[in-house]
Amino acid sequence: MFDRDDEVKSLRASLNEPLIVIFGLRRVGKSSLIRAVLNEYAPNNYFYIDLRRFEESGYVSYRDFVKALEDSINARVRSRRLLNILSRIRGGVSISGFRVSFSWGARIGLCLRISWTQ
Repeated sequence: MFDRDDEVKSLRASLNEPLIVIFGLRRVGKSSLIRAVLNEYAPNNYFYIDLRRFEESGYVSYRDFVKALEDSINARVRSRRLLNILSRIRGGVSISGFRVSFSWGARIGLCLRISWTQ
């Protein structure tokens, strides 16, 4: 990436975090930076959720976010290795009060149920 050494270093150092949020002004290269770093340093270990389709609505509903996450995971599940890893998760995953439960359908792929407890 051209003239983005500090940003690449910072993002690369954060790759082991459970959630990374990057925000900023439009059209400054956030998506390009994210994709470049992930493709180079973690090509099989991420789900990229592009929420730009919700820009006009002003907010993202819980249902819309879960659908976007499902779509992102299903797009990556074409990888046999990733499919094998995800299919072994039983009962779901909990991170900081959020619980994600996985279920699999023959035609629709992965279905998620996300709950939050305080």
